[in-house]
Formats: sequence, structure tokens, C-alpha cells
Amino acid sequence: MLTTTGIGLLLFSLGLVFGGFRFFKAFRRIKDSSVGNKIGMLLSATFFGTALALSILAIGTLFFAQNSETLYKLLIVSHIPLTLTAMVGMYLVFYTVFPSVSPWPGVGVALALGTNLIILTILTHPRPFIDASGGVNWNLSPALAVSLCYVVFVNIGTQLIVFLHALFHTKSREVRIVSIIQVGLALIGLVNVFIRFFLVDGTIPALVRTRLFDVTLGVIGLIYISIFLLPPVIIKWFSKMKS
Repeated sequence: MLTTTGIGLLLFSLGLVFGGFRFFKAFRRIKDSSVGNKIGMLLSATFFGTALALSILAIGTLFFAQNSETLYKLLIVSHIPLTLTAMVGMYLVFYTVFPSVSPWPGVGVALALGTNLIILTILTHPRPFIDASGGVNWNLSPALAVSLCYVVFVNIGTQLIVFLHALFHTKSREVRIVSIIQVGLALIGLVNVFIRFFLVDGTIPALVRTRLFDVTLGVIGLIYISIFLLPPVIIKWFSKMKS
């Protein structure tokens, strides 16, 4: 059964893949810039890692939406790349924004949050189902929903910090445009996740939250696809980020 959650996750995953490839190609073109190369590699890794986590869920919600046990197992599997991506994101923030500070405590926090998420998922054993909105309700316990939010907030928040840093530390118009778009999409993503998983039940009807989450994911994915299929300006972002 086709679900809005599956469509939203698929579009968003594809958008992240396009973004990851663009950043990867951009840093490959930079010569004699080890800093730019490392930033590009780490940033593209956050795109690919998130895309992998969400594509696992997309497969489940597109082809196994009516199989609660399969969705549960895929949810656990998706937490692994999600956690690894949060760890890479933490490292990227310290490397880019706080280069004089050791990144490993932050990486350790991300690992702890991700481990807690996996353990809670196993212990609570959520049973996802298709709700009346045509989307998948993951049926997470309050504690599990909050734990998931923490890991996702780290993933989105680290990119937000990196692009905010680029926005305020460059004179390049192209870099600012890319950064503004990324910051805007990251903020929308944070609000979307907050409404879907963090708000107390009853604040907004569950069906509305599911549909809003799915549609927002799909729209962000389409924006990413459109942006990264256009002639890239990312190479200038990398080359001028440290200037």
C-alpha cells in the first residue's frame, strides 16, 4: 500500500543524495586544500548518512507498510546510520566552527544518544501502523519519541551550525545564498520533527501531524532536488568558507 510517509521519505532521501553527490564532487575539484577537502567529505557524509537512514524507512513504508514487525525491524536498522551521521556531524561542527576544541566529547554524546535510541526502540518494541491520513504512525512511546528527536536534532542542528558559520564568515554572495537556503530548510526540518514527535499527544491531532510531517518532508526533498540539479555553486562555498 502506497503511503504518504513512504513518498515523503523517498523524495527527501533522493534530495539528500543529490546534495551529497554535489558536495562530494565539489570537494574533489579543489586542489591543494586539505581543509576544504575534509569539510566537503564530512559534509557529504552527513547527507549520505541521513539519506541512507531515511531510505531504509522509505523502503519499509513503501513496500511493507502493512507489516508492523518488518517496520519495527527496519526502524532499528535505520537508527544505526542515523547515529553514525550524528557522530560525523558533531565532528564536522568542531572541525569547522571550533577547531581548537577536541571534537571527541561531542562525538561521544552523539554515540550515547544513538545507543540509547536503539536500546529504547528494542525495549519498547513500537508497532507502526497506517493511520487514517494515509501515512505511517510509528506508534512511539513518549520516551522513545523524545530520544529520536534528540538524535535527529543533532543531525539537523550540526548542519545548521555549519551553514550559519559559513553565512556569517564569508563575503561571497554565492556562499551566502547556499547557506541561507540550507539554514532555512534546516529550521523547517527542526520544526517539522518537533511537531511530529516532540509535542505532547492532544496538542495537535495525530492525523494532522502525520500528514504535515509527510508533506513537509516531500517538499523539502523536491527543493533539494531542484537546487542540486542546477549548476552547482557549491565549489565556491568550499573554497571561500575558510576565507
